[in-house]
Amino acid sequence: MALIKSKTLPNGATGTYWRITSSFLDTTAMQCTWTITLFTNKTIADATPTASLGYSKTFTFPITKGESKCDIRAQGYNMIKAYANVVIAPAIPAVAAQVGPPAVAAKAAVPAVYQDNDLAQATNA
Repeated sequence: MALIKSKTLPNGATGTYWRITSSFLDTTAMQCTWTITLFTNKTIADATPTASLGYSKTFTFPITKGESKCDIRAQGYNMIKAYANVVIAPAIPAVAAQVGPPAVAAKAAVPAVYQDNDLAQATNA
């Protein structure tokens, strides 16, 4: 399992395949920490798991006792996707210019801002 979402890094490298590369379940604090790492694609991730693009994100979420007994990796993908898709600021549509009265200047559309724009709207691999 993995997530698919394109990300271009500042160095120009582009990856589309996000795989959880580590997880830590803390049953005392009832939380789990996952690190999700960007790879160029699935083929490279499968062939050489150490050949990531050097870009990772770490997420820690509280879990229930029931969740701690489930597939932790699958739980991580679900929780990361749910978190990433929380909308912080909704999209604003473009506004066409209007000739008066009153005149209105054109405004470009503004995309939605998500809790985690890197992983928002990612799909399951």
